[in-house]
Amino acid sequence: MKIADFEYLDSDSIDVELKCAICIEPFDSPVCATKCRHTFCQECIQESLKEYSKCPTCRQHVTLEDYTPVKTRALINQLARLLVKCNFCEQTNIDDRKKHTEICTKKIVPCLSADHKCQWSGRREELSLHLTTCPFQQIRPIIDQLINESKTIREAQTEQQRFIQAFINNGYTLSRICTTSPCHLKNPPIPNEAHEMPCSLCNQQTETEEIGLHSCDTVTCICKSCLNQHVSHSSRSSRKRKLSVLEHVNNEESESDDDQNDNFIIDMD
Repeated sequence: MKIADFEYLDSDSIDVELKCAICIEPFDSPVCATKCRHTFCQECIQESLKEYSKCPTCRQHVTLEDYTPVKTRALINQLARLLVKCNFCEQTNIDDRKKHTEICTKKIVPCLSADHKCQWSGRREELSLHLTTCPFQQIRPIIDQLINESKTIREAQTEQQRFIQAFINNGYTLSRICTTSPCHLKNPPIPNEAHEMPCSLCNQQTETEEIGLHSCDTVTCICKSCLNQHVSHSSRSSRKRKLSVLEHVNNEESESDDDQNDNFIIDMD
């Protein structure tokens, strides 16, 4: 903003004490070293220290952490009173350079749909006219909707993949009916003591009654809460592919919980 957007009027007459020793321009966001008390523009000293960890003036070893913002009111007021000219509109009576940069009608700005690949750029005063004919801006609501829908689908696919990986469990497929004898859930190592397993999806320790699927071989499980989130009891859109990954679980179901739904459908979007 200091060089590209503005130009100091009568720069040669500005007190050298108000100028940065690196860029030879009046301080912009001045910072001062706690060790040697030398002051520079914040951006200037950041770039300088990337190459040499020494003060550009006294060559003393310093780091970026040694510099703190200058808050001396006298210096700040002197810098604020310096006259500048906008390089776009050539206005000179500017009190707030940052605010002027945001409203200057002559400043070159991109299209509001630059994030959607519109390559137009021009003066701010010409932006409104451009937007009336910009094809990217006209279809922006549709593009934004498609982007959001695509993001939602990707997130759903990621969660389904996590569920399937947890269900497969490196070959030790999780089940509602345990293949281990004796089952650790029904026969905990310490009788009458609550037995917990870590849920492979939410990583929460899950008590026996809250376990939906499990494997005693690997001491892992999927809690009922995560199971309900990732498993559907009915078919959704005909365009979606369906995979019944728990069908074999229902075939081996022989206990008195027949009132529960046996078929679990996983959407593979």
